[in-house]
Amino acid sequence: WIKKYPYYAELISDSYRTKVDLVPYIKWLNDNIGIVIDEKYVPKHFIKDGKEIEYSVIEERILDTERIMRYTNSAIKHNIGNLWFKISDEGRFYSSLTNLSKTTIPFYLLNKRKLKSIDISNSQPLLLATMINNDQYKEDCGIGEFYQRVIDKTGYSKNRIKNLLYKYVFFTTKPLKGGYLYKILEELYPNSDGPDGIHYLNLIEQINKLKETISLAHHLQRMEANIIVEGAGRLDFPKLLRHDQVLMYEENYNDVEEYLRQEYKKLGLNVTFKE
Repeated sequence: WIKKYPYYAELISDSYRTKVDLVPYIKWLNDNIGIVIDEKYVPKHFIKDGKEIEYSVIEERILDTERIMRYTNSAIKHNIGNLWFKISDEGRFYSSLTNLSKTTIPFYLLNKRKLKSIDISNSQPLLLATMINNDQYKEDCGIGEFYQRVIDKTGYSKNRIKNLLYKYVFFTTKPLKGGYLYKILEELYPNSDGPDGIHYLNLIEQINKLKETISLAHHLQRMEANIIVEGAGRLDFPKLLRHDQVLMYEENYNDVEEYLRQEYKKLGLNVTFKE
């Protein structure tokens, strides 16, 4: 793998040096059977007038015995060194480690040492604020309250809101022209007049305009990868990367936090980290 991706040699090596602490992990899984892990869009279809109609619904993912077995097997495969790696066109660093269930994260041991996590709040919506003229949106993303404001309007869970936003706003090339989600975003982030006297469209219409010229999902993932993979990934101490999350030893936490704050500051953004 290092021969194939020499630029990422340290990240690959640190992945091999990482194990899932199996005994407490398996105990945690069995102690928490029945909990909702997250919610995901699941593809469905039906036949109408001889044609297959595709659609999707959000379903809860429950920690059941089948999922416990699958998570345990994946952790064991990682621990015996059955790893893979891939660099996306946007520069994201993918691996079998990033593909493990998020339930494994508190049980990682790098060189037999526990890790501390730093996870950016609403990372890609925050980066979008560099291309959007809406002060309220920029402020909400900077203080980590963007998802919460939509949640407060809808009463939906955070997992459901994130799924809806990524499916219909951030990860699609199609413009959102109406419907419940459009109305919510229009109310939260309406048309505004800037200090320069320019009249700005509401948030969702500005996003629709951007989609006419760029692939928004690819652009945001590239921006994120430049900060996380190309930047934090090159810091000179052991670390793991999971999308917009960095895991490191506790003594290196302040270095990572300061680096991330400075990188977002260069973009004119405040940044908040998940607790």
